[in-house]
Amino acid sequence: MMDNAPPQLFDRRIKRLQRARIPASYTHPLLDALYERITQRLTEDITLPFPRVLATGHGTITLQHSLQATHGTDFWLHGENSPTRAAHLPTPSLCYDEEWLPFAEESLDLILSVLQLHWLNDLPGALVQARHALAEHGLFLGVLFGGATLYQLRECLMHAETRLLGGSAPRMIPMLDVKQAGMLMQRVGYVLPVADTETITLLYPDLSTLLQDLHQMGEGNALMQRDTRPIPRHILQEAEHLYRQRFANTEGLLPATFEIITLTGWRS
Repeated sequence: MMDNAPPQLFDRRIKRLQRARIPASYTHPLLDALYERITQRLTEDITLPFPRVLATGHGTITLQHSLQATHGTDFWLHGENSPTRAAHLPTPSLCYDEEWLPFAEESLDLILSVLQLHWLNDLPGALVQARHALAEHGLFLGVLFGGATLYQLRECLMHAETRLLGGSAPRMIPMLDVKQAGMLMQRVGYVLPVADTETITLLYPDLSTLLQDLHQMGEGNALMQRDTRPIPRHILQEAEHLYRQRFANTEGLLPATFEIITLTGWRS
């Protein structure tokens, strides 16, 4: 019998451990910008009430403070895949893997997912489960990184390893572009599916600060086929040299581009 299970690109156990290491009070300009955009989208463009809300990923507390009073929400559930982080969330909260949603049919009115979807092995399956969990006229809103994210870092690391080692290790994850994301939302059955994209560029003094930032955000390498050894110092030095040569601005700062794809879709 043919195995139709999706390929296991990501190590979900490692991703839980990485999220467990995110500081409890962690803030970041990129995340603040995402919360502002989600809040604006839901308060200015959508006036429907959402009595039962699930928020998972980054910023569930911040989003609750911004949105609960404006959407008639009686029940706000914080979701998290790391038991360590779930322990610091307000009640009610639930620790679960986003690939296996433990919710009854039509039990939620709004599902928010912030920077979790690009780490799922079975993204179509998770989106289908989310649609089933939504009540009639329920909304799914997910924010994930798109394929242009960190293109500068990807390029420089790949060229540094190729130049010095003769080949590059699997360090960067495959990501959707906005067209693929929109087609996926339509394919899994959402009504009025929309996928839009924007880029946010941050500036860093050096490569090590950028890598540390990604680590603190829980965005470390979780590929199943990853090289578990630290990146050799001479590779990092060569990558930073290339980064400065190709991308540094006039002040010597390194730009890091994040493509933000926002998915929205309704259950009919």
